[in-house]
Amino acid sequence: MTPQLRGREKELERLTAVLDLVAAGEGQALVLRGPAGIGKTTLVAHVAGEARGRGWRVLRAAGVQAEVNLPYGGLERLLRPVVTASRRRSIDEMLLDGETDEADLRPYRVALAVLERLDDGEARPTLMMVDDAQWLDEATWQVLSYVGRRLGDDAFLLLMSMRDGEETTRRLTGSGLPETPVGPVSDEVAREIVAAVAPGLPTVLVLRVVEEAGGNPLGLHELATAAASAGERALPSGLSLPQRLDDTFSAAIADLPAPSRHVLRVAALHDTDDAEEILGAAGLTAAAVRPAIDARLAELGDTALRLRHPLIRSAVVRSIPAADRRAIHAALALAVRDEDRRTWHLAAAVTGRDEPLGDAMADLAFRLRQRGASHTALSAWERAAELTADSGRRAYRLVKAIDCGYDSGDLAAINRLAPLVDESRLTPHEMLAIVARRNAVDGYGEMGDAQLLTFIRTAEQWLAAGDVDGAFDLINMVVFRLYFSHLAPGTRQAALAFVEHSGRGLDDPHVLAFVGLTAPLDNGRAVLEALPHQLTQPIDTQFQMILGATSLAVGSLSLARQFLGTAAARCRTQQRVGLLAQTLVTQAWASAFGHDAYAAGGAAAEAVRLGDETGWPHWTAAARMAQGMVAALRGEDAIATQVADGAEKALLGAGLHGMLCLVQLIRGTSALAAGNATAAFDHLSRALDPADMAYHPTIRFWAVGTLAEAAVMAGRTGELAPMLDQLDAEEKLCGSPALAAGLVYARAAVRLEHSVDDYSPEETATALAAHPFDKARADHAYGVRLRRDRQYGKARPYLRSAITIFEALGAEAWAARSRRDCERPARPYGRPATPATASARRSCRSPRWPRRD
Repeated sequence: MTPQLRGREKELERLTAVLDLVAAGEGQALVLRGPAGIGKTTLVAHVAGEARGRGWRVLRAAGVQAEVNLPYGGLERLLRPVVTASRRRSIDEMLLDGETDEADLRPYRVALAVLERLDDGEARPTLMMVDDAQWLDEATWQVLSYVGRRLGDDAFLLLMSMRDGEETTRRLTGSGLPETPVGPVSDEVAREIVAAVAPGLPTVLVLRVVEEAGGNPLGLHELATAAASAGERALPSGLSLPQRLDDTFSAAIADLPAPSRHVLRVAALHDTDDAEEILGAAGLTAAAVRPAIDARLAELGDTALRLRHPLIRSAVVRSIPAADRRAIHAALALAVRDEDRRTWHLAAAVTGRDEPLGDAMADLAFRLRQRGASHTALSAWERAAELTADSGRRAYRLVKAIDCGYDSGDLAAINRLAPLVDESRLTPHEMLAIVARRNAVDGYGEMGDAQLLTFIRTAEQWLAAGDVDGAFDLINMVVFRLYFSHLAPGTRQAALAFVEHSGRGLDDPHVLAFVGLTAPLDNGRAVLEALPHQLTQPIDTQFQMILGATSLAVGSLSLARQFLGTAAARCRTQQRVGLLAQTLVTQAWASAFGHDAYAAGGAAAEAVRLGDETGWPHWTAAARMAQGMVAALRGEDAIATQVADGAEKALLGAGLHGMLCLVQLIRGTSALAAGNATAAFDHLSRALDPADMAYHPTIRFWAVGTLAEAAVMAGRTGELAPMLDQLDAEEKLCGSPALAAGLVYARAAVRLEHSVDDYSPEETATALAAHPFDKARADHAYGVRLRRDRQYGKARPYLRSAITIFEALGAEAWAARSRRDCERPARPYGRPATPATASARRSCRSPRWPRRD
């Protein structure tokens, strides 16, 4: 074993196993994660050597801190050996033959092209190795994380190293990529390293170096070297290891000849390791690099000039005066061949205002946003605003930067940029965009009719001016508020009139979502008919999520799952953390409506984590409500009650009345799970009462089955009957699959309370095929009825079927009830109401809130 790999037996064993799996045809991805200098690069280099020794194809790239704003810069370097027949450099030329537009450069499409290009008939396995992946440009990271999740049976290994830190945590959160931590070596191994680097070093200095380095191999090497040459004065106390290493590297850099220092400065500020561009910008030859190579600060290959470690780059950058830094960027702008990279360097080279350059940065920002690189687009819009002299255009560009921050979930950027916007210079459209984003930060809830009408009327003005896309961009900012708000008839009519005036139909995803969320009762059937077509269309990730919510609004769980699944996968690939959190919350509630505690719990837990990490409390709050529903399904009444009470207080305090229906759904489900059917009926009937503030036009449909189950158990089917008649009429109008399934179960449960005559479990099972929870409780009701009729043998398969489904969904409270009914002698399932139970029913009712006028 080489000295550099001392103490890494565990990591080497894992890496060898990964190599063997890939050699057997099982694609793998792995991220080595740890602090600077811990030995990640050494491990990656070892794997590269092993792969070459096995005859593999090896592709290599490294993240460069200066290139984070260059889309696909890292990917272009990684794939150079694959396109050696051409000097083409842009990613569309390398992968897509140049026949593409900006929208086609979204990361998921580029990732598919990467997989296709790598699977080019090459018989040998391929290693793609990326060092310092935390500094890859956002677009390259999105592509590689997508590729890493989809290697499947291809003989590919994606191996990346990442330094611990906030950016690494942000990127790996939700990425789905496996990680292996790389920690410090033991003291025994540390002493061996010091002995190998500085033979004969006095024991007192050896112990001091081991103590100061804390098991960090780079620290051990550099501090031992310094101690060997300068003794104990090279080990000042009171400094952290990174600071000591920085001082060591800074001293070595200062000792270099001026030309060599200048080359290192250019290399540190450049966005690639292209030796030709670096030397060209420096105006020097390769001979100037030799002193830096001898000092072990840099490496020079045939085409690449690299600084040996990220800490060296950091030390070099900190040593460059501001004026020199601008001059280097100006020289690099002349040396680079790519127009986007030239724009970034020019923007870094100037001070003050520069309108033409500001326009160029704005154009670049627009292209970046189209590609799905919202985080990088934010930086571009912000820099464009800084370069812009005109106050109105500057305010507009800051608004666009804030919009990108919202998309990427960067609340810190939104809070930093918002005070910089001169709102007096905004157009009405831009001002409304700011209002919409502020409301989004506060949470998805109700807006007043007057405020909503302002959005609609402004959108109408844009229609009149011929800008249909701009009008829908504005109106879609508030589409969720339209869904969760108690709209006055005039407001709803104005919203639908806007759609009619646009001249667009339900084949347009913007119209489809707007109509489905604004008027799901009147237009539900038409929306349901149009939604499946959008599954095959190249629509934006955000609209995948919105159409998932639209599917829930019109009652289709199957469509919602498809749209939301696609949206979540794209959000992870594109690192759109803000949109991912919204998608996960919607997924959690879709699963909760389907009574799938396992799926809802997983999505809600991730949404809570993302909401906490990004600082968006309303996402966390909505996800915690979904967790309350999960607790109810599991029979955890105390948790569910605590969540419901807290949510109700918060929603009432904020005036977000449109979501109170969810609170009643949690309470009713939890009460029924606890066996208190009377309380469950009271809670859920409020959600169906138009006079109650907890009423919602379509969310109530998801409560129908549980309401019916509670009515049968509480002996209140007489009260249920008129509700079902009204719901039957509504189902004929809107065609909601959720409502249809609830009614199928409700009618079955009521019928089985009296007799099994003319009941067909097969017909019920067919009608509830897409709603397994309702199918399971129909099986349960049928089994209980059969047991009451002493048909025990015939009842058992249905009760066992119910148990199996309830357990698979994680609905433990229902599974436990089915197990009890399967095991015990027959007993009456329901009982008629008595004066005592009626009194109990009144005492457990929660106070009703009057509807607002």
